[in-house]
Amino acid sequence: MPPKTNTTAKPKKALSPAPSGNPGRAPAPKPGSAPGFTLVEILVSVLIITFGLCSAIYLQTMSIKQGTRADNLTVASLLAESEIERLKTFTNYNEIPEAIAASEERLTREGEACGSDSSLCFIRTTTLASKTPTNRSHTVTVTVTWSNATGPEKVVYEAILTDINLGNSGSI
Repeated sequence: MPPKTNTTAKPKKALSPAPSGNPGRAPAPKPGSAPGFTLVEILVSVLIITFGLCSAIYLQTMSIKQGTRADNLTVASLLAESEIERLKTFTNYNEIPEAIAASEERLTREGEACGSDSSLCFIRTTTLASKTPTNRSHTVTVTVTWSNATGPEKVVYEAILTDINLGNSGSI
């Protein structure tokens, strides 16, 4: 005998019409709870984006300034070091004081004389303390100064030159 099957099907529930009268649609939202963004949410997001952009611009500006400062420090160090290396080339210990007679030079980034049209001049000052720390030595101090937007800056190099460094040909 075949199994009994229930042939009575339940009728499907019909969608009730929305309050707006459109059958099959979701009911209209309540006043004050509309989907989307409120003005306050938009203002807060604009404020956050503005803060982020201002921070990025500030960091970029500071990065450029510090890069320029580092470049100027490098140039000043090279100018000071080149003067000390020039003085080391003397073979006679007693010629060094005469070589420092013109102790202040205005130089460009390339080490050339600074003209009136140059935007940035480095001032290299060389001083000599003879017979320090010993009777057979000179202490040479090279100071390179320059000015930028934040004010004056300087690099100081110091070296002790002896007649031994210069090939021991100087007479004391």
